[in-house]
Amino acid sequence: MTTIATGEQEVTYEGQTYTVAWAATGNCVYAPARVYGPPEDCHPGESETEVTGVSVVWASDLANASVEDPVMLEALGKLLDDTRISNALWEAFMEEEEDFDDSGDE
Repeated sequence: MTTIATGEQEVTYEGQTYTVAWAATGNCVYAPARVYGPPEDCHPGESETEVTGVSVVWASDLANASVEDPVMLEALGKLLDDTRISNALWEAFMEEEEDFDDSGDE
C-alpha cells in the first residue's frame, strides 16, 4: 500500500542550519502476530517500510530566507535523516490502518 508522509527537519550544510520541509512516499506492510492456535500456525508480527521517493517541498535558513536554488535544495534533501522519514511513513500507514479498522465494525 502506498503511503504518503510529510515533515520538517533541520539540517546543517556548510556550517549553516536550514529547515527543510519534505514529502515522502513509500510502501508499508504489516502482518500482525498470531499467538494462539496450533504452534505451527503461530508466528511473530512482521513489518516493513520501503521509502520510494522523497522530495524537498521548501527550505529556509534560520533567518527564514527561502532557498530557491535547485542545486542547493537537492543538496539539502540528501542530508535528510532517512530513519525519520521511514518512521513518519510508518506512523502515517498505521493511522490509515486504524481509520480503516474503525470504518464500521461495532
